[in-house]
Amino acid sequence: GRRGGGLLSTAAALGGCTVLSRLLGLARDAATAWLLGAGPVADALTAAMRLPHILRRMLAEGSLSMSLTARLAGRDDADEAAAVLRALAWRLGAALLAACVLAAVLAQPLMRLLAPGLPPAGAALAGELLRACLPYVPAAGLAGLCMAVLHAREHFLVPALSPVLFNICVLTAALLAVACGADMRQTALALALGMSGGGCAQWLLQQAAAARLLRRS
Repeated sequence: GRRGGGLLSTAAALGGCTVLSRLLGLARDAATAWLLGAGPVADALTAAMRLPHILRRMLAEGSLSMSLTARLAGRDDADEAAAVLRALAWRLGAALLAACVLAAVLAQPLMRLLAPGLPPAGAALAGELLRACLPYVPAAGLAGLCMAVLHAREHFLVPALSPVLFNICVLTAALLAVACGADMRQTALALALGMSGGGCAQWLLQQAAAARLLRRS
């Protein structure tokens, strides 16, 4: 009936978003390989992005988002959901911001720990790139909170579009680097900043959708 048709259209939209995200992710990886090749700059960028990606899996795609989704699922009280979101956002945002400041200060030792095979010059560059990637961490954590609210309210399209937006931001950073005639180190910095910009875009998109959804409830 009507509900079955709605489920099919939702599944088709989510599947389309997933396919588009995978294609853009492939394009992002291809652009990175084309611009940086296989060398010390590419190794430094890969090492710098490792920690943010680990934290993203823990926060936005891991136990935090899933446990909050389970906590809010089936509850009709929009005020309660909004209060939980605000309380957790302040606490998580403050904790992740403090962790990022500490990581920025200790960027070089962190890179030597996470990528011990890098030469000294590569570790130094990786530390600089890590600092450029770090804003992605609190953005990904806060995006995970908003994603949990949206999933609990059975709103799946915006979270599915979020990776698409991230890949577009990184690809835009790559195109800007090419347009400006950047060298390899500058290109790596542009890609790291693109990662941070993509994380912030994901968070803002889902924050706006969650706030709109809670206001309507």
